[in-house]
Amino acid sequence: MKSLKNQLFLVNLGKRIVELRKKKGLSQRELCLRMDWDKPNLSVIENGKTSPSITSIKKIAEALEIPLKDLFNFEY
Repeated sequence: MKSLKNQLFLVNLGKRIVELRKKKGLSQRELCLRMDWDKPNLSVIENGKTSPSITSIKKIAEALEIPLKDLFNFEY
């Protein structure tokens, strides 16, 4: 079972991804096309429902054309 602190981290990470994606003017579909992913894979991350691998996080940052560290620029 995920601890509350871990769950809060995942939710905030997901919100940060949504924020950055929208700032770039991208829909989930468009971001998924950049990553060669299916939309449900991104959706569960954006909704804080899963703990993404570091490889997945790196792929998201690359598709958003941002430094990896920018994904973690939030407080929880």
